[in-house]
Amino acid sequence: MRENALLARIASLCAAAQPGLIVPVGDDCAMLELSGRRLLAAVDPVIEGVHFAKGTPGRLVGAKALKRNLSDVAAMAARPAACLLQLTLPPGCSEDEAFEVVRGVHETGLAFGCPLVGGDVSVGPAGCPLVASVTVLAEPWPGVEVVRRTGASPGDHVFVTGALGGSLEETPGGAHHLAFVPRVELARMLASSAQTRPTAMMDLSDGLAQDLPRLAAHAVIEIPRLPVSQAAKKAAQKSGRSAWKHAVGDGEDYELLFAASPLQSIPHELAGVPITRIGSVTCGGGVRLMVDESTLLPMDGLGWEHRS
Repeated sequence: MRENALLARIASLCAAAQPGLIVPVGDDCAMLELSGRRLLAAVDPVIEGVHFAKGTPGRLVGAKALKRNLSDVAAMAARPAACLLQLTLPPGCSEDEAFEVVRGVHETGLAFGCPLVGGDVSVGPAGCPLVASVTVLAEPWPGVEVVRRTGASPGDHVFVTGALGGSLEETPGGAHHLAFVPRVELARMLASSAQTRPTAMMDLSDGLAQDLPRLAAHAVIEIPRLPVSQAAKKAAQKSGRSAWKHAVGDGEDYELLFAASPLQSIPHELAGVPITRIGSVTCGGGVRLMVDESTLLPMDGLGWEHRS
């Protein structure tokens, strides 16, 4: 099984128009219209051994479980409203250990205006890892249309927030994949102004190499422009690979990736977060990396994809 192939089949299965469905499968959130109001919904799990290491404090696990979903909400420039938690526990997990995961979701929800309002708890079979799956509900900000992944045009500039790569590396502030801040407010600010509104936007979770083709089928990314994190440079020292390869492929960045018209005025910083132009949408050629003015490389074989 390869994640991208399975997702394509699911999108095809769910392609038929449904009453009230405005944004279908394939974006960061689905969006429906119910009784005249628009509701966005997203779901993502964190799985022990995949998204966090065994022994990670439960509150950090719960916080990440919700923040992953809040990053999807931010990608559509929407406002979080509430969340539900489905918690699958390994045999032998204590009540206190389980409660710490719930506490992490609850406290993070309060901080982002997304209270925990329900869910379910179950115990898995022998060998089952801890799984915390959060469903988040959201709505458009008043007067602000949501931003979709589709909409980028040739000539648009491509931007990212923050710095990329090395998300698993321990830093003074903690490993980024646990310590990141969803860009909910920054996304609202971008989308609410005609001067900065993206033409397309998504969250970076699988790495730029995997996620950019979901935003634009054809684009050129300029390696010298990439905002490479200090953690990516630290990872490069260990791996012997170039730091930019970590920035492009490590994943779990939880930053915003967006396109905007060259006629717009995208600031270098917003809400205290750096914004960097890293390339442009093109007419053809697929997604490529520009090493220098004369060298273009395909951006293949990098980024994270679930496989079995």
